[in-house]
Amino acid sequence: MKIILTGNDLTIEKLWSIAVDGAEVEISAEADARLEASRKLVYDLVDEDVPVYGFNTGVGWNKDHKVAKEFFEDFNRKLIYSHTLGVAPEASEADVRAMMAVRLNCLLQGYTGIQPAIARRYAEMLNNRIHPVVPERGSVGNGDITVLSHIGLAMIGEGDVIYKGERMPSIEAHKKAGLEPVVLGPKDGLAIVSSNAFAAGQGALLLKELKDLADIGDIVYSVSLEGLDGNTSPLDPSGLAPRRLEGQQESAARVRRYIEGSYIYDADPEKPVQDPLSFRGGAYINGTLRDALEYAEKYMLIQMKLH
Repeated sequence: MKIILTGNDLTIEKLWSIAVDGAEVEISAEADARLEASRKLVYDLVDEDVPVYGFNTGVGWNKDHKVAKEFFEDFNRKLIYSHTLGVAPEASEADVRAMMAVRLNCLLQGYTGIQPAIARRYAEMLNNRIHPVVPERGSVGNGDITVLSHIGLAMIGEGDVIYKGERMPSIEAHKKAGLEPVVLGPKDGLAIVSSNAFAAGQGALLLKELKDLADIGDIVYSVSLEGLDGNTSPLDPSGLAPRRLEGQQESAARVRRYIEGSYIYDADPEKPVQDPLSFRGGAYINGTLRDALEYAEKYMLIQMKLH
């Protein structure tokens, strides 16, 4: 299985396939062209001596210090070193794959000016199952800088990785996979570390699990309602439509499908007028969860494309 990344259409489900199921990734031709064009802009700005943060200036407190061309590699390598400050526990391989896929997808928008070879290295590491060892603690909230720097460390052949299930130095894994460590240039270090891909990757996987739980919740409720010999009138679409709560309507529709053909499906005037609150409100509670997840997913998808 291969997921083609364009920068624009990565979904929660596709990310799960990459991170958990181990699907390979491929950069689309259009996205690759954007990488090349944005990198050209970086060098045009450098040649014009226009001061641009993280391009030809320092970062943070060093923002007013100029970085000369001959020091681009040294500066960006040391930027990675100086931010590699994460501490245990270590992220799972699935979480690392998720954060790498999210960051790659964002880079494909062409807004960072990163070296195309480094963007491609994300894909190469994912496809060769080279997973940097990334400590989970160290995010400053506004950016996962001290966490994501460990991915940059692995890209330049330093630090540890998990290669096809075995922990080893990054340089050794590169050799086994037939890759050479990347050489950093202007803007590369900042583009690697300055994002929220760690939080977005973990958050997206959690969203997928919660969406699955909402589906399971409707199944459990259906079986429980049948076991109770419950009243199905709360599932009537005519009563749900005026409320215009889409999540509740979806959960109720799912339950109706699950119990269709059951002895409780048709209305029975001999039953009590209503069930206990925990049963008559089951689809409504699950549906409210669906509405909340839809809201969270809407903004998570923006995060997965643009940060």
